[in-house]
Amino acid sequence: MRFEFGQKIIDKIRRKKQNITIDWSNRKKYVQNIKKSFESCFGYNLDLKNPKTFAEKMMWLRIYDNTLLKSNCADKYKVREYVKDKIGEEYLIPIYGVYDNFDDINFNNLPNQFVIKCNHGSGYNVIVKDKNIFDKDVAKQKVDSWLKTDYGTLYGEIHYSSIQPKIVIEKYLQQLNGKIYDYKFYCFNGKVKFLYVAINDTPDHISAISLYNLDFKKLPVKYGYYNEIDEELLKPHNFDNMIEIAEKLSKDFIFVRVDLYNINEKIIFSELTFTPGGGYSNFQPQEWNYKLGDLLELKR
Repeated sequence: MRFEFGQKIIDKIRRKKQNITIDWSNRKKYVQNIKKSFESCFGYNLDLKNPKTFAEKMMWLRIYDNTLLKSNCADKYKVREYVKDKIGEEYLIPIYGVYDNFDDINFNNLPNQFVIKCNHGSGYNVIVKDKNIFDKDVAKQKVDSWLKTDYGTLYGEIHYSSIQPKIVIEKYLQQLNGKIYDYKFYCFNGKVKFLYVAINDTPDHISAISLYNLDFKKLPVKYGYYNEIDEELLKPHNFDNMIEIAEKLSKDFIFVRVDLYNINEKIIFSELTFTPGGGYSNFQPQEWNYKLGDLLELKR
């Protein structure tokens, strides 16, 4: 069995439009497109009747597990209400405004640093570190293009398609040592089973990723094409609290990755991710694709 993975492969799949422009009324065609892109990425056929690997089960969820709650929690703005109800608004990143159009933003009222996000997809971010040299025209072109894009249809992730596109302006987060540690908890049927830590040199650039168990011991597994973390990370003093928060936020779902920051020893909610890497996540060595798949019990 041949496994291949990497952002370049995913980008190639997307450029070829193998899972693009989905007609939701034609489920058979939708499933065929997913199978085609899956085989192109991993090198083996997708078995939806008896999925075993983690990636296969992610694809099963993409097809058969789509709810309004999932869409609302994939919404970068609406999820705030869900988080507020589950764990409290003190864990939310402060926001400066929510807009339907870029031209409605009054930049004079914003601080020198902030983040512009669109709520209806992944990677729709503009990081502003210095408002004085910020190119508004370039940002407007990007944001206007994103607002017109149906991310769910574009990448075949149905739960994004019912989200009403909006612009959210958030506070810029900064760790005292200059690095941002992003803790991503993999939750299966409401229970955290493992996590990975992503080290961000900047809010929009991951430099390294490593997987850890619930004792915060590094696991002998590599995630995708990322470099592994070469420094010894200490277990956060509030790690048990992070697990508790992740499980409270995940209990309504078969699977969700709960992303939390730990900024200057303060836990901050990032997002809920239902299809990490669009469902194309891969782990090396190969047996980990099965080990992690075994953790996920699908409700048929």
